Amino acid sequence: MTDATQPANAGRDAATPPAVRQLFGTVSDSLQRVEQRLQAELRSETPAVDKVVRHGYRLGGKRLRPALVLLSGEALGGIT
Repeated sequence: MTDATQPANAGRDAATPPAVRQLFGTVSDSLQRVEQRLQAELRSETPAVDKVVRHGYRLGGKRLRPALVLLSGEALGGIT
């Protein structure tokens, strides 16, 4: 996405392979909470740093590890 205020929809965007969308769909509610947390935490009071951080956030690279953790938790009986 081009707007830094909106989360990158890992696993839900049309360019994502269907198998990945289906896999991420299993934990989509939890991933949405991760998105909200990333958006809230990845900020800086320094404008130049904030710009770089927002750019990094839009790239979406910070979602694979949370997805794998959530999927592993689900495979082991769920996360409470």
